[in-house]
Amino acid sequence: MSVKRISGRDYDVEVDYETGVVRVIDKREFKEYVLEPDEAEEWLSEIERERAAEYERKKQLLEEILARRRKTEAKPAEAEIEIETAGAPEEVPVEKPVEVEVEEAAAPAEVPVEAEKAEKPASPAPPPPAPPAEPPAPAEKPARAKRAKKREPTAAEAARAAVRESGRLAARASRALVEQRPTPTAVLKGLTNVVVYGFIAAGVGLTAAVAEGVLWRAGLLGALLAALFSLLFQAVYLPAILAGHLLIASTLLAATRLAKAGGGRWRGRRWVASVVDLTAWTVLSAALAATARAVWIPLTVGFVADALLMVLTALAPVVATAVLVIGAIIILLLLLSRSLQSAWGAAIAAPFIPFLGPPIQLWSLARLAHAVWSSTDAALALLIAIVGVVARFAEPLAALALAGLWVVFGMVASASKDWRWFRIPLAASAAFAIVARGWGYDWAARATIDAFTAAAQQLNAPGLARAATLYRNLLEWLGTKL
Repeated sequence: MSVKRISGRDYDVEVDYETGVVRVIDKREFKEYVLEPDEAEEWLSEIERERAAEYERKKQLLEEILARRRKTEAKPAEAEIEIETAGAPEEVPVEKPVEVEVEEAAAPAEVPVEAEKAEKPASPAPPPPAPPAEPPAPAEKPARAKRAKKREPTAAEAARAAVRESGRLAARASRALVEQRPTPTAVLKGLTNVVVYGFIAAGVGLTAAVAEGVLWRAGLLGALLAALFSLLFQAVYLPAILAGHLLIASTLLAATRLAKAGGGRWRGRRWVASVVDLTAWTVLSAALAATARAVWIPLTVGFVADALLMVLTALAPVVATAVLVIGAIIILLLLLSRSLQSAWGAAIAAPFIPFLGPPIQLWSLARLAHAVWSSTDAALALLIAIVGVVARFAEPLAALALAGLWVVFGMVASASKDWRWFRIPLAASAAFAIVARGWGYDWAARATIDAFTAAAQQLNAPGLARAATLYRNLLEWLGTKL
């Protein structure tokens, strides 16, 4: 059978090895939980490690027992050979009591038989008890060492883990679209992380804009430095704009997630709950398609940054950590000392900001993507974005794909008898209607571009203005209405 049940005092665990689903039944609270794919994989790998260590320990113990058994079986044979080859009656009384000596004098022919009888009961005694107690200690050390080595992934393992993590995106997205369990506490905690990481990435870009503006006003030397590092400034500005876009859009996504939280809690009949939930889902999907349609761009960049950061950290963890820490400390000191307010301070610090900004933004974008995924409706936003891009360039193809979605997920819903599977084609239909009809404006993208354009004008940073214009042109080419 593909399903294995592990029973315990407080928990029962059911593992389906075909689908990889792990269910945990809490006997104390009478609740059932389904582990996430990464949690299930971690639990199963830990079980496999413990099973391998237990097998090695039992194998070592069995080998020691068999070695003692062979040793004790070989000893009586050696004793018999020694007694038969000795043959001299005068040597036998040395190993025997006085009574045996008298009997020997009367009947010397029976000495070999008596000697065998005397030797046989004494043969099991020779194995000393001390040696068996010592070997288990060295046997446990290799198992612990193996376990410790397995917990420290190599660079190749970290790279494979990054690829595997990105490959789980579709499975996570489909489950997130079907099973919505948001709580206000979890959403607010995730939004706090989004705000922190978003301000880190956007703050680096705005700091570079301050430095660029002061350089342009610092005379010929400053203008030369600003022109020399213009491409590096652009590399700092684009991630800052992406982080600002994700920061504004994630607030809208979190609002839709909280609004949908009460959709499936109707206490009436089942079909009434289904209608209420699916109606709320469709309306909110349409609203999301009209307000945060291009959020897939910063999300995708954030996921790529996360995979790249995992590989870089695995290849050179000391270097990556040192660059991030040193860059963060220098920029923090510059902000605290307000050295960028003076022309000389900006001229000294500005050339270093483009070099220190990208590593910090790489880290903050990676964390930002994770925070958005865990606390907002990122799966729905990605689905809407895919439908929107396909409908922008090939509307008949998008309509055909939409019909296929209805057929596939209708079959899945009827087979599983779960109406929530209709959420995916309903959300895609709402997005298709919004995009095909040209309704709605992407408020998050519009607010992001307006904010960075205004900042570029205030700080006299033409590089930031060029980056905002480039992002605006990209969004309009993809069909986003600003």
